[in-house]
Amino acid sequence: ITSNMDDEHVNGNTYDTYCSAPLSGYYSPNIVLKYIFGKYIVVKSGVSGLTIGDEIIAVNGLTTKQWEDSLRPYWSAGDSASFHEIMMSSMICEKYGAPITIKYYDSLNHIQTITKPCTFIYPFQSYYPNDTLANVQWKYWSNCNLGYINVGMMKDTGSEIANVYTKLFNTNAIIFDIRNYPISNAVWDLANYMYPSKLYYAKYTQPNINYPGTFSWDSLYLGYNGNPNPYKGKVIILFNEITISAAENCCMILGAMPNAIKIGSQTDGTDGNVSYYYISKDMQTGFTSLGWFYPNGDSTERVGIKPDILMYPTQEGIRQGRDELLEKAMEVAGCPVSVPTITKPLNEITVYPNPCTGVFTISFSHTELISASQTTIEIYNMMGQKVTIATLKQDQGDYTLNLSNDPNGVYFYRVVTQFGNLIGEGKLIISR
Repeated sequence: ITSNMDDEHVNGNTYDTYCSAPLSGYYSPNIVLKYIFGKYIVVKSGVSGLTIGDEIIAVNGLTTKQWEDSLRPYWSAGDSASFHEIMMSSMICEKYGAPITIKYYDSLNHIQTITKPCTFIYPFQSYYPNDTLANVQWKYWSNCNLGYINVGMMKDTGSEIANVYTKLFNTNAIIFDIRNYPISNAVWDLANYMYPSKLYYAKYTQPNINYPGTFSWDSLYLGYNGNPNPYKGKVIILFNEITISAAENCCMILGAMPNAIKIGSQTDGTDGNVSYYYISKDMQTGFTSLGWFYPNGDSTERVGIKPDILMYPTQEGIRQGRDELLEKAMEVAGCPVSVPTITKPLNEITVYPNPCTGVFTISFSHTELISASQTTIEIYNMMGQKVTIATLKQDQGDYTLNLSNDPNGVYFYRVVTQFGNLIGEGKLIISR
């Protein structure tokens, strides 16, 4: 019942006296994963042999794709980002002490296997790419006259919000990091200081309990009285798949500012409230009952927040300990940081024509790369959703794909062996 609701609010609010979620437990080896375009990458590791940037290929004999297929019927996910965020933990969690065997692709492109016990309580939603900022509420960089606010750590309102606004009022830009889950109404209070006038930022539908099946519209505003001395700098908002529910609403509040720039990737598409109900005395669940929309009528449910600049971290950036979204935000703010150039792995394939009208060919520089096993070509859209997948047979040469029915835009391709060995990846543009 719950998985068919396609709503991540459901997962956190479903309880059964006699049955848990399709997890044997909530313990894992001391690692944390992140999903990036079909790959589950190690982003934190306390396990000898597994290093940051390694790609998980299989767990307990099942490939990551097989894990996705086997667990998909049991999870209620708002969108692709939501589902893969759930899978980051589901594949590697077991009961306390249970051993799991992980096959992975190391930094030298070699396949390795390691078996470790699950003794680490998995830190759900804990990955933060810049540990020096993970626990700060706010920060000021005087060299660039730039402010930074970690929205997930903003606990105080009232006097503290007034203090933050005073300290950051004259900055060129403020970066609001919402790659987390807010635990207070700080953004509401701060936005009221920042807005020059009453601003319409969202609307929602709510069910009419007197006439079941009918709904009515209501609107949401910020800055009711306006501030004659509003913030004039850039408002830069960072978000990703960890941004869910109240965090998505925070993105909408700040994104309504006339000088706002949103940077990141698809959020969980689970905005709005939670309504609870009992299926029986022993079974409780809950779901999103308010539809959440932008003022123009575009829905955020099962879609997420729309970025102005689509940005994902890269595997090499993760390996180098980089926070590439923050780096991009600082560049937009006029404060670029000096960072090393990311060297990508050798790409053994060529895609042509690129741009194309929908039909393109993938050519392999070394056909022996696919002679030993089946090779898979995966195409993803800008939201990280898999558009198509095709399998090459052994010793097959060039391969032509037809995406003529897909809309114009930027896509990403990956070519991997059945053992998870990455042959090549890159960007594809469809333009007619």
